[in-house]
Amino acid sequence: MNCPTCNAVNEANAVFCSQCATNITGGNHGVRYNPHAHVPPPQPYGGGYGPGPGSYVLPSRSSTILTLGILSLVICGIMGPIAWAMGTEELRRIDSGQTDPAQRGSVSAGRICGIIATAMMIFSVVIILFMVAAISGSSSRY
Repeated sequence: MNCPTCNAVNEANAVFCSQCATNITGGNHGVRYNPHAHVPPPQPYGGGYGPGPGSYVLPSRSSTILTLGILSLVICGIMGPIAWAMGTEELRRIDSGQTDPAQRGSVSAGRICGIIATAMMIFSVVIILFMVAAISGSSSRY
């Protein structure tokens, strides 16, 4: 079968021209093949389309943020800035409608824990630096 656009010879059962991708089935002459036309839109997490619960583009990271916030208070303060930054980003996603707004409470709690842990870590570093400066100042007198 010859293509009506570029006159290339194609197989008899071809739907689109092998040279220019024009539809050669007889309908819609000159319409080129769009490989993305038959691809469904990405499915939101939760499986639903449209407004309402379960129709958000991104999954919630609230449990991760809350866990990091608590661990930054209890075990390792260096996780505080991470929980703070992730919490701030997740609140931005919630406000823009990309994630579930029902998770705002746990995200805020994890973020606040991260802020407190960061403040405690900075305070500890300042105290340690002050003590080192005091010790080095007192040892230089002798």
